[in-house]
Amino acid sequence: MSKPMKLEEFLSLSNEEVADIVRASGTKTCVFPFNGTRRWFVLEHGEKNFQRSAQDYIESTSKAYVNLFRLLFDYGIETVIAPVFGGEILKRGEEYMTQIGASMGLLADHPIFTSFYDRYEIHVHFYGNYRRKFESTRHTSITELFDKVTSSTSSNKKHGLFYGVFADDSAEMLAELSVKYYLANKRIPTKQELIEIYYGEDIGKADLFIGFEKFTVFDYPLLDWGGESLYFTIAPSLYMENILLRKILYDHMFLRPLPEPDYSQMSKDALGLMQNYYMNMREDALGVGYVRDNIWYADINLEK
Repeated sequence: MSKPMKLEEFLSLSNEEVADIVRASGTKTCVFPFNGTRRWFVLEHGEKNFQRSAQDYIESTSKAYVNLFRLLFDYGIETVIAPVFGGEILKRGEEYMTQIGASMGLLADHPIFTSFYDRYEIHVHFYGNYRRKFESTRHTSITELFDKVTSSTSSNKKHGLFYGVFADDSAEMLAELSVKYYLANKRIPTKQELIEIYYGEDIGKADLFIGFEKFTVFDYPLLDWGGESLYFTIAPSLYMENILLRKILYDHMFLRPLPEPDYSQMSKDALGLMQNYYMNMREDALGVGYVRDNIWYADINLEK
């Protein structure tokens, strides 16, 4: 692990220097679900009445997704877990599913994504219960697209990108995979073996989770272990840029690993500062918010 440094120094480093520190720390895997995408598009592209074309939305968000993936990889992250579609979309009707289905396919065949996979040497996988969900619908071709890009990127070894599709209820699928493994091998699978079966390779564990808005974690089964650092952006995911990601990485690598002090050795002034902070904050909690225009906002009191 690199020597501790001040945040200001860390923010001034080059991308390559940050990446070296991240790799040396053992930080490899980041879970990054994209949320607030429609909100971001409305604010950035003026679609207040939702009159812009679907193609405009697709092009804008695709470029923004790739820019964020690139940022994560440029800073030394090896693997990104990206839950993108949950099972709730199947409950919204066939018309909605047809629109979303087209978006799903773009992850596999849109030039913005495929050129990025090639340039950054990314092997792509899709995980979740999408095969079963699609098998009795008009959207089985999506599964074929997923399989095609998984195969075509299999020789890329520098980075991994795992898209979660209907991974929100994994218990039954994992149970079924375990039974199949037992029948074939006459023993239950290890956790690492089950991860490899479910995700397509042994990812190990999650190091970071970067969500948006409400404090919820989801759609990365088997990779959670209680030691991953959880962060939640206040603005929609696609607004995250260089400075915020560096602050997150700095906190994860340099601040959270610090051991608790020996309280008996703390000075009276240090104990007083800690007490004042907790007394000022005792009626607040991270995760509390308020609603305005039917949108939940984090209640951040920066004046305390």
